[in-house]
Formats: sequence, C-alpha cells, structure tokens
Amino acid sequence: MITNLPASSYEGFYKIRVLEGDTVKQEIDWQNNLITDAGLDMLGDSTIKFMSYLFVSTDNTEPLPSSNTMTGVLGRATGVLVENIRKFDEEDSTLYYIDSTYIYKYKGNENVNISKLHLSPSRSTVANVFSASLVKNAEGEAITISLRSVETLEVTYTVREYFRTNSVIESTISVVKNLGDGDILEEYDVRSVVYHPDWVPSGFGYDWSSAKSDVGITVYNGENSKTTAPYYSTSGLRLSGGNKFRTSSPIGSRGYNDGYTSTPHTVLTVNDYVQGSYGIDFKIVFTRYFGNNSEGIRTLIVVTNKGMFALEFTSKTTGLGIIKSSYDELTFNLRLNWGRYEPAAA
Repeated sequence: MITNLPASSYEGFYKIRVLEGDTVKQEIDWQNNLITDAGLDMLGDSTIKFMSYLFVSTDNTEPLPSSNTMTGVLGRATGVLVENIRKFDEEDSTLYYIDSTYIYKYKGNENVNISKLHLSPSRSTVANVFSASLVKNAEGEAITISLRSVETLEVTYTVREYFRTNSVIESTISVVKNLGDGDILEEYDVRSVVYHPDWVPSGFGYDWSSAKSDVGITVYNGENSKTTAPYYSTSGLRLSGGNKFRTSSPIGSRGYNDGYTSTPHTVLTVNDYVQGSYGIDFKIVFTRYFGNNSEGIRTLIVVTNKGMFALEFTSKTTGLGIIKSSYDELTFNLRLNWGRYEPAAA
C-alpha cells in the first residue's frame, strides 16, 4: 500500500521586450506558458537544467501538452538566473510558491519573424522541449514579432512551483509486527500534510538542491504535532548516532548504523522514475534495530527536494502511534507527486 504525499504543481510565465540598444521598441507583459508532458517528466530529475536555453522559431501552430519537437528554429539564447523568490501568495495565505526567473537575450544576424518560444535543457533542436508558447499580445492573441538585425529580443521567463499548505491526504497503512514469530498485522490511520514547503537542508556537507529524488527522515514520538520534540533526531536529518540518511541516485539504497553494529538500522530505496508518471515511489524501512520505543512513533518527517512533509500515525485499535520493538520491522511505501498548476475553485 502506497501513501501519497501532498503534490506540488508548476506553471510558467514569460514577458518580452524588443530592444534597440537601451531603447524599448516593443513590450509584452506577462503571458502564461505551457509546460509540456516532457517538461513534467524533467521535473522528476532535479539534475536536469530545463531552463538552460530559449529557442525562437517561425512555427505558428498552437503547442500541445504532447509537444516535444521544434520546427522553424531561428536560433537560441542562454538563460541567466536573475531572481529566486519564495513567499506566500498575497491573496491566498494557504498557497506558497517558489519562483525561478531567467532572462534570455536573442540577437540574430538578419531580420526575422518570431512566432513561438521554447525552453529546453539541451542545445539540440530535435527534442527535449520543457515548455512552449506562441508569442501573444496583451489580449492573449497569437502574434508575430518582426525582429530587425539591430534589435535584441529579451525574454524573461519564470517557472513557479506551488504548495498548498493546507493540503491533507488521509489514508491507511498496515504494519507487520513480530516478524517470524506469529506475524501480527496492525492498521493505522495516516495523515499526510505539508510540514514546510520550502525547507532547504544545509550544513550536512551535501548539495540536496542538485540531487535526484533525495529523501531524509526524522522520527517523532508523542502527540501528532510538528512542534513535538524529536525522539531520534535533534536537528534536521540527523538520526541515531548523528548520521544522515539519504540516497544520491535514482536507484539504490543506503543504510546507516550507530557505530556499534554492522547491521543497517534504516534502508531507503528510491525507484527509477517512470516516464509519464509525474511521481517517484520510494520505500523507507526501519529494521529491528531502529525506532524501538514504548511511546509510539506518531510522526514521520520526510524531506525531499520538492518540500518537507509530515506523516502522522494513529492506530485504529488503540489510538496510539506505532509502538515498535526489536521484533518488528516497519516499511513505509511513499509516493511524491507533481503536476501542472490548476487554480483552486472559487
């Protein structure tokens, strides 16, 4: 049984200026932009620099979510990161977003007509389209920009990632206890919530921002509350013995112990990303040597490169957390999802 974490979502915007020297000859304010299906796939791998290049073309056909090729390409420009904003929406206090803004400047050697914009992580014009959009005016109508050889096309592009901080997913998990000695199956209610939408791990000697599908864990006991003092962790991602728990590759597992035994106390396995799934499955296992306490594990903090989440456990029979002994092995099957942003219904 897989427990889903609250999903993040993405959308893109662009604006245009046509410059001749320092003089603005034409200006188009912010317009929405389509993130393609291929672009959503790219978001499953944070090592892909999907905003690296802007391609301009003469193609005037409306882009589709399935679009992943370019035609009529005139040239490209390299993106420069100019701003990174992290804040709550001014009109919706439950909506948190992270903006990454790049500027691209394209200047051709001859007069050209530009009808479409593409973003891609690759210098190739064959495929790998992260986003695509027709050039549009303030009314949202498709237009063509006639760029003279003495002019520069300046495109500012923002990708925004949203988190709904009031998002809650309720589900059930089954825990097998007393392994090998008369297995007992116990069911727990689970609440998956956004713990912190923009928690950036630091100070652990590892660049989480550029890693693929990284996950960290922190175990809490006592009441279901993010303010409860941790039982096995005092800060960030540190587990018993002060070790970090992570994987730096899309496939594989790594366990750490407290220095007194060679048996891993925890094992993390991150599955290979499946194209078109817009989600990554991973598994956290607490072996018989980790997480044993009589008070019950009530909260599991999961840190990923797409936010920080809390899973809160309540036994269906006792109302307590997960009480674990050295006879028990706990397995948490989790899924991290993302998609295109859709505004909340009014």
